[in-house]
Amino acid sequence: MFKKDSQALTDFFNGIESRYERLLMQEKVCKACLIPSYTLRNWKYGLARIPELHKRKIEETIGQNIFTRITN
Repeated sequence: MFKKDSQALTDFFNGIESRYERLLMQEKVCKACLIPSYTLRNWKYGLARIPELHKRKIEETIGQNIFTRITN
């Protein structure tokens, strides 16, 4: 399951054409989530699960929904 989340996060960042803008957005997400940059990299590459509260904070920070929510 968390592989889908990491793929969604990676796809979002890869969709930003400017390298400078991509780096600014990554820094903005790190500051909003209060995490170091290596944690964001671990999330992007599927090495760690993205906690639900951080998913919400990421979406709030970037201004769009990138993670699909499945309700049972």
